Amino acid sequence: WVYPWLSAFLVAKPNLGLPMYLARPSRASTTICTLALVLPTLIAPWWVSGWLHNVQIDMGRTTPHPAPVTMFSGAGALCLVALWKWRRPEARLLAFLAFVPQLPYWADQLPLMLIPRGRREMQMLMLATVVGFLAWSEFGRSDPNGDVIDSIRPYSIAFTYAPALLLVLRRKNVGVLPAWLERRVSMLPAAIRGTAA
Repeated sequence: WVYPWLSAFLVAKPNLGLPMYLARPSRASTTICTLALVLPTLIAPWWVSGWLHNVQIDMGRTTPHPAPVTMFSGAGALCLVALWKWRRPEARLLAFLAFVPQLPYWADQLPLMLIPRGRREMQMLMLATVVGFLAWSEFGRSDPNGDVIDSIRPYSIAFTYAPALLLVLRRKNVGVLPAWLERRVSMLPAAIRGTAA
């Protein structure tokens, strides 16, 4: 996300790396990610089917790796409100992360920590995350026979995605776009188009 020359690590966990790449693509990261995907695939082409199988297996759960947009009868789709600030990479990151399969153990939500700007926002998001974990530890694990993943989902969304969304929505829809895309969006209404940085 920050250093394109480290982009090879984005492919180590594709469900999280893809949203990070799509939110802030660059030529350098495209080249590095392509090489990091092609070379191992040439050596061990079966890794792709193995990874897809891993994401889809049931493991005794209703949805082993749910995407946040599918949670709570679709209420998780509120994460897509971030696209109102679509020019901002952090808004795109939040929206794209909401679409990928993930476990709600707060580790897969770590890329949301790229959203805060400055110490105060980082402290706020970290505090919300810790409060969510403590609330889940106290109230969410009451059923010893229940599925841990099912019990943790509402806390993970409410205390990671929701505060991150609030941070994004406080910002102006300002950001640099490639010239070809800037020409295409110039015909949109100003409220949707935003402004170039």
